Amino acid sequence: MTIPHQQKLTLVRADMQVLELDAYFVPRADEYLGEYVPVQNERLQWISGFTGSAGAAVILQNSAAIFVDGRYTIQVRQQVPDNCFNVHHLIEEPPITWLKNNVKAGQRVGIDTRMIPMSQYENWEKVLNDNS
Repeated sequence: MTIPHQQKLTLVRADMQVLELDAYFVPRADEYLGEYVPVQNERLQWISGFTGSAGAAVILQNSAAIFVDGRYTIQVRQQVPDNCFNVHHLIEEPPITWLKNNVKAGQRVGIDTRMIPMSQYENWEKVLNDNS
């Protein structure tokens, strides 16, 4: 059974409400932070339908964005429903910049810390806390 992406977003947003999160970051990564992600760990593909090797998504309660680099500009538009995700360039407007512009002071951003390097977590924490 395939679940439509809009329904997947609804499920994630329900969990976000339970966890009192205003945003949730979904990278294309697993806990080993390697280049190759096993099929069972393709979180970005599950939530968005995007199968490229580089990307991330940010889910808010009322919108969602997907970030890909220049190699995937055509592919992302073919695979990801535009009624669910706004497409952004991963390098020109990275997720942290988008988050800083779309999350207000005091709002909570969820990140699975196993999926990003500690240096990225520390940088994001600093950038988002400077947003207050």
